[in-house]
Amino acid sequence: MASLCRKRITNGGESNYHIFINSVKGISKILQCSGLAADDVRIVCSQSKNSQSRNLSYLPKNFSISNTYDEVKPINFYTSTCFEGKSSGSALIEEGLIVYYYPYNLGSGGDGEFEAIIPYKELEGILYGRG
Repeated sequence: MASLCRKRITNGGESNYHIFINSVKGISKILQCSGLAADDVRIVCSQSKNSQSRNLSYLPKNFSISNTYDEVKPINFYTSTCFEGKSSGSALIEEGLIVYYYPYNLGSGGDGEFEAIIPYKELEGILYGRG
């Protein structure tokens, strides 16, 4: 993972990376191994009263915790804080609006999670600042 992230920054690219890993310690290891700069990375994890200072202590110097509505960076890490406790949800990503549903909302747990991406072009006139 560290190698892929480093290549994205070194070689450039049109796509941003969105990485879901439920461990701030794991995110920190990737950051340390990849040598990424804080300006290239967004980390979305718990900022609750009980966990914010602990999560910050795991991250390398100059890295901070972001919110889901903060600017997307070339490399974006998310922990389960973005999704746990929600029965469904959505987010704006580079390709459009992603809508996701948890297994028991649309089928059996064995079916896995469902998601759909609606391209921005199809959302013209619906989203602010687009179209």
